[in-house]
Amino acid sequence: VRERGDDYKTTSAQVQALVNRINDKFGVNGEPVVIFDEVEETHLQLKHRLALLSVADVLLVTTVRDGLNRWPFEFVLAQAANLGVASDWAPEATVPGVMVLSEFTSCTRVLQGALHINPWCIDEVAEALEDCMTMDPEERQKRLDMDLEYVTVNTTAAWCRQ
Repeated sequence: VRERGDDYKTTSAQVQALVNRINDKFGVNGEPVVIFDEVEETHLQLKHRLALLSVADVLLVTTVRDGLNRWPFEFVLAQAANLGVASDWAPEATVPGVMVLSEFTSCTRVLQGALHINPWCIDEVAEALEDCMTMDPEERQKRLDMDLEYVTVNTTAAWCRQ
């Protein structure tokens, strides 16, 4: 975080202010609708990351340049593992989350169930997020199934055998 400089600090403060505004406006009885907790990836164990991804409504990846981004693949598997599961903390069966991927993300070409956006176009990002939040469960499921097929067939073991 230190090497990111003032731009990072400014952006982080703006994000936190936006989260506070949303929670002030839409929160019910002091309960936030957005929970924002920034953690460096190196401090987030795989089991914790998968747990978070399994209950996420949306995975938003707005990279403008990356190498191999594994988060979208992990999101697909975590969502599939959690589908239809009810528990004490989630008494109703879950509805799959949806991915919004930057067109510059390395996995965009293979994960066709995701909504694809240009991260430089703010209106496009906002529209995709609205689409995610209003998408019916059947459409969400169809999109997850499309990506799940790719992820389960094209494993790292299968790739190494080629």
